[in-house]
Amino acid sequence: MMKEYSEESVRLLLALACRKVGSQQQFAKLNHISSAYVNDVINGRRMPGKSILAALGLVRVVMYAKQKR
Repeated sequence: MMKEYSEESVRLLLALACRKVGSQQQFAKLNHISSAYVNDVINGRRMPGKSILAALGLVRVVMYAKQKR
């Protein structure tokens, strides 16, 4: 079973991953991602896309649920 993460928890995971390697710039460089993009995601200005999710070992999953009537 897959573990679910909220967008906020992905931001926290990203921030932790940046700290682990030393900085946002270093994380971006290691993962071939713009450091501005990393910073925007951490600060909630952009949603994490495929490149950041892949660097964190995550994928986006879309779900649908039945409405309660």
